[in-house]
Amino acid sequence: MRRPLPAAAILLAALLLPTASLYHASSAAETEPPGLGDPGQLTAISLETGRTVDGKVTLVGRDAYQQLMVTGQYSTGQTRDLTSQATYSATPEGIVSVDSTGYVAPIAEGNATLHVSVDNGLDATLSVEVSHIESDLPVNFPNEVVPIFTKFGCNGGGCHGKASGQNGFRLSLLGFEPTEDYEHLVKEARGRRLFPAAPERSLLLVKASAQIPHGGGHRIEYDSPSYRVVRRWIAQGMPYGEPDDPTVTSK
Repeated sequence: MRRPLPAAAILLAALLLPTASLYHASSAAETEPPGLGDPGQLTAISLETGRTVDGKVTLVGRDAYQQLMVTGQYSTGQTRDLTSQATYSATPEGIVSVDSTGYVAPIAEGNATLHVSVDNGLDATLSVEVSHIESDLPVNFPNEVVPIFTKFGCNGGGCHGKASGQNGFRLSLLGFEPTEDYEHLVKEARGRRLFPAAPERSLLLVKASAQIPHGGGHRIEYDSPSYRVVRRWIAQGMPYGEPDDPTVTSK
């Protein structure tokens, strides 16, 4: 049986409640995000990617790509992301492709100019240089392929990363032993998981992209950037990589 609250406790709660409500309202007003409301007139737009250097985008390799970002500057000093509202094109044609979302992919080596415009007529441009299409860059297995397995959960504890593996195929947990992963993929089971003569028919790819039944389900989208990296690696004869290959050292 619950005991009734003392009268003093009820009175104290009644006195504090208005104060607490006022404090909550005041705090909410003070922490309201800046930049809300009418931004005013759009005065300029800027165009960039995550890797713009000296006003130029560089796409190195057949699977290099960049996402364009369009920022609008307004008369009130506010900024807005206009990436989804802009219209994109590239000149000359045949160097890069750019879709309606601002996704840029290489086609051939050379230089091109990316153009973006918005409804009020403002526009911006950005130079892009494409290289290493004809002479492809070797794929580094530990640096480029293993992270794809980790990203899509292939080497997780519930899949091929568990101690006993999955359906006879085992990967090191979260890719901590890339030399072992390479051994299992390239040399184990007579190399039947990889087919350099027709990379897209390799079991590794057709199962991960769910082109044939796969207990782990659909992991990698067909012809997505990750898919193309693995396909290139197989087509190149599955190189492991060189000790002096570039590695990520910081963000």
